[in-house]
Amino acid sequence: TLATTSEIKTLLSGVTVNSGAASSQFDTENYEKVRFFGETTASVGTDIILMGAATDGGQAYVLGENLRSETIGGVHYIYGPVVENLPRYIKILNKSGSTNYVFTKLFMQLSGGRVAV
Repeated sequence: TLATTSEIKTLLSGVTVNSGAASSQFDTENYEKVRFFGETTASVGTDIILMGAATDGGQAYVLGENLRSETIGGVHYIYGPVVENLPRYIKILNKSGSTNYVFTKLFMQLSGGRVAV
C-alpha cells in the first residue's frame, strides 16, 4: 500500500522526556519523509536528537539530526529538518544531561509513499 501525500500525526502530547531517556517509538511504515514541529515548556537548544531503528524495539541509532526551538512571545516552538529515507521506527532522545523536557505537543508531518514489504 502507498501512504497519502501528506499526513500529520501526534508523536507526543503532554509527555516528559527525561534527561538521558528516549521517547516511545513511532512506526513510519509506508512513508518516505518526516518533518517535526510542536511546542515544549522550555527551549531545547540542540538537546533533542532523532533516533531510528530497523525493527520494533530494536537498537536505535542517531539519524544525525537535532530538533531545535525558537521562543516567540514566551512560547517555545520546536521544529526539525525534513528527514528522508526513514528507518521503520523513530523516536527522540534527550541528551541534555540535566533537563527534563515536557512536550506540550510534538507532531510529525509524514509524506511520500513507498510500498510496504
